[in-house]
Amino acid sequence: MAATSVRPSGMVLTSTDATAIPVAASTAVRRILCGPPRPAVVIGTPAGAVYLRTDDGELLAVLAPTAARLPMAAVAVDALRERPEPGQRGSVGAGRIDAGGLSAHVVRWWDPRPVLPLWTPELLAANLAQISLADPEIGLPPGPVRALRAALHDRDHTVTVRAASALIGLGPGLTPSGDDVLIGLISSLVCLGHPDSGPTAAAVLAAAQGRTTDL
Repeated sequence: MAATSVRPSGMVLTSTDATAIPVAASTAVRRILCGPPRPAVVIGTPAGAVYLRTDDGELLAVLAPTAARLPMAAVAVDALRERPEPGQRGSVGAGRIDAGGLSAHVVRWWDPRPVLPLWTPELLAANLAQISLADPEIGLPPGPVRALRAALHDRDHTVTVRAASALIGLGPGLTPSGDDVLIGLISSLVCLGHPDSGPTAAAVLAAAQGRTTDL
């Protein structure tokens, strides 16, 4: 029996492959998944996840239900039965993700945007106080994080970008620990409607070119 799912636009995606695993996909990647199939390559397969990059530079993750839910992910309803090797080729689009032995089809969508309170200087100050200066488990020295926290507190955009740039690619991991801090920070600023969120995100993205992993 064919499996079907509904695009946000109302169009129906159909998969006749009974072996394809059903996934719930983030609306952040609906343009990629609802578009025509495009070539992609597997760039990482840590536990419970498969990361792909399309030939035109888009990133997508297929995650097990127990994995941390990323905004550019399609989450499987069950454990991933097949995990292709990094470097294997595949395709993404028309409601499907195929690479190596992995085949998945979109059956529903979820919105990655959290519901958060509106930004205020007091809210920012309270959350900045929660930023740890150093965590030996993630391999970050305290200096760059301390500088970033101080710059955000002072609302100095130039110094914030300089401090953030020092964290790019810093630390261990498929996504370096410094990148994890920056992603969390920028996501929070965007979701809270901080007035400097857009310029900060653009400046950090420009500075990251060639300095960190694809993810």
